[in-house]
Amino acid sequence: MVAGDDVLGFCMMAMSGILLASQSGINLTLGKAVGKSFASVVSFTTGLLVLGVFFAIDYGALHSKGPTVEGIKSTPWWSWIGGPMGAFY
Repeated sequence: MVAGDDVLGFCMMAMSGILLASQSGINLTLGKAVGKSFASVVSFTTGLLVLGVFFAIDYGALHSKGPTVEGIKSTPWWSWIGGPMGAFY
């Protein structure tokens, strides 16, 4: 018997694979239309907006632990370079 959570997890996994495979083509099309640099700005800005919504749901509605000053201060310097590294990926 397959549980509902298993079906939802499988559907989310499949959709993630489809979207990941589609992303390069979508970005390529946008880059050809508006230029590579501006396409990157659009891509990262819309991604930031979506992540903001996810954070609001996670922190607000689901009451997950949010960032603390102590946690931010104790984080190693190199843990903050993931974003800039992603800009080159």
